[in-house]
Amino acid sequence: MSPPRSGKPVVLLQHGIFGSSDHWVLMGPQKDLAFMLADGGYDVWMSNVRGNTYSREHEELCPADQQFWQFSYHEMAVYDLPAVIDYALEVSREKALHYVGHSMGTTMTFVLLSMVPEYNDKIKLAVALAPIALWKVQPTIPMTVLMEQNFNFFKGLLDRNNIGELFPQTTTNAKLARAICSDGTITQSACLTLMSALSGHDPYQINSTILPYMFSYFPAGGSAQTLYHYAQNIRTGVFQQYDYGYIQNFKLYSRKRPPVYDVKKITAPFALIYGPNDPLSREANINELARRLQNVVTVEKVPYKYFNHLDFIWAQDASKLLYDRIMELLKRF
Repeated sequence: MSPPRSGKPVVLLQHGIFGSSDHWVLMGPQKDLAFMLADGGYDVWMSNVRGNTYSREHEELCPADQQFWQFSYHEMAVYDLPAVIDYALEVSREKALHYVGHSMGTTMTFVLLSMVPEYNDKIKLAVALAPIALWKVQPTIPMTVLMEQNFNFFKGLLDRNNIGELFPQTTTNAKLARAICSDGTITQSACLTLMSALSGHDPYQINSTILPYMFSYFPAGGSAQTLYHYAQNIRTGVFQQYDYGYIQNFKLYSRKRPPVYDVKKITAPFALIYGPNDPLSREANINELARRLQNVVTVEKVPYKYFNHLDFIWAQDASKLLYDRIMELLKRF
């Protein structure tokens, strides 16, 4: 976003599940957080998780190989995220950075900082937007409930058909989005209904005219195992590592059940921000997370009753409702 130089504060933006770095810049200058940060004098970095449209390279495997997709947010957190942090700090010649994560981008920090304690000192402030970690109460999204209740069926179906990737970003999907989501189409209402089903109903903050444009960049692909991992956490109500079954668990963890991510070990300062109409990141779960974390500087609800899971990146008034507040928080650290 801007040329790095010594002394310039670094901000790392991490997108959510099936997303990409594009999601921080789709609304344009004066509207997107990335542009606001760059204009505010920050050195802005935007990372992409493995498996999305920008992160599909491997020294030995290719995306057509089933083994390529054998990862979840755990691997992103303990291998990829620290590499990104270290590289950003090396290039910028800084000792610590600000971190802003959305959805799965928050999960990754909770995993990393609980498992690799030395990275707590590399975080000036972590701003968690729509935090996802603990499941004191379950999400209310129909698709998530369906996946959780029929986990074995869906996993078996995908495994039998050697499907490891979900929701890839393709030209076909972009054309389909233009065909069914554009203004004037009789199916545009279905697109809006789908967005409401996935993220919560907000009739005022989504600009329906740009739906085809947004769906050209989202989803951007990811592994089925990431979705499985979340489904496991929701089913058990426990924030834990991936469950491979008793036999494989013994090989990997020397125990029947996966180890729990102990968020009480996290010492980095966190700002937890959630939307009142977000069916994934629910208030009871945020409050429980805040109770367990050692260094919570603030827990805040976005002051707009319809604010949902995708509004954090795509709301028309996100700059006023949210981003200005983020800028204020970052200046304090």
